[in-house]
Amino acid sequence: TVTAIISACDDKSNLLLAKMADENELPLIVTESRDTAVTMLTADRPRLYTFSLNCDNAYNGKMLAYFMTQGLGRKTAVLVHDPLNPASIEVRNAFIDMSRIFGISIKADIKQESSAKFNIDSIVRILSDGKDTVVMTNGGGAVFNTASLLRTAGFKGALLGGEFSSLRCFSASGT
Repeated sequence: TVTAIISACDDKSNLLLAKMADENELPLIVTESRDTAVTMLTADRPRLYTFSLNCDNAYNGKMLAYFMTQGLGRKTAVLVHDPLNPASIEVRNAFIDMSRIFGISIKADIKQESSAKFNIDSIVRILSDGKDTVVMTNGGGAVFNTASLLRTAGFKGALLGGEFSSLRCFSASGT
């Protein structure tokens, strides 16, 4: 007899498992999903049998804003997001909402598709004084690439972004 499922799958797989959990009234505990559709049927109706042990996209955006102001004492941000990635957009929007609460000034909001060539020169020009914080709302590999390119270009300011798995990327890139 199966009493529960614990999943470390990606969002797409977890969404399929969540539907199966609902159909079979079997608890599903996910450890990796950031997509709110995995735990929510609609904006105001949660899935009854799916539970997440990690933060969703909106929470990540809120925490980026909180840490930027409370942990780093910074108030000016340059956002980098992927306009084709729903998760990146959700993190970005939550960060912008919290920026109003924490008094963060957004100096620039740069669209950077993960698959496109990165235009580092335009960002470095915006970051010329080094006092800004780059907040990257795209995930994992894109955060690592952006952070590495900024450091290679000489940017020494604060870099924030991604989700838990991105922390490994930051330590690997020396940022």
